[in-house]
Amino acid sequence: MAETTKRRIVLSGASGFVGKRLVGQLAARYDEVRCLSRDPIRNLAELPATAIPLKADLLDPDSLSSVFEGAEVAFYLVHGLNESGTLLKSETTAAQNFAAAAQRAGIRRIIYLGALGT
Repeated sequence: MAETTKRRIVLSGASGFVGKRLVGQLAARYDEVRCLSRDPIRNLAELPATAIPLKADLLDPDSLSSVFEGAEVAFYLVHGLNESGTLLKSETTAAQNFAAAAQRAGIRRIIYLGALGT
């Protein structure tokens, strides 16, 4: 019997405005939606059955080492709108860490949601 391949994606920002509205749609289309959060118990309490909360910090590259394995697409919906000080630096670092980990895992497509700045 042939083994079927699960269709997996990675979703960062699932607890945000766009992510909350998108996760259900993605869960209906994919076998597994890996939802990343620094605090998944608090931020990702209500997810569809095929959505899996995973602890990851985009500013910590080591925490991203396995979250992309076997996934085909990654969504980057994270922006520090409530952070102050070195926002641009942390935004850049988080995006670079995400992209590097995705590339190492062979992710072929990243969907990136830009942020508005003042």
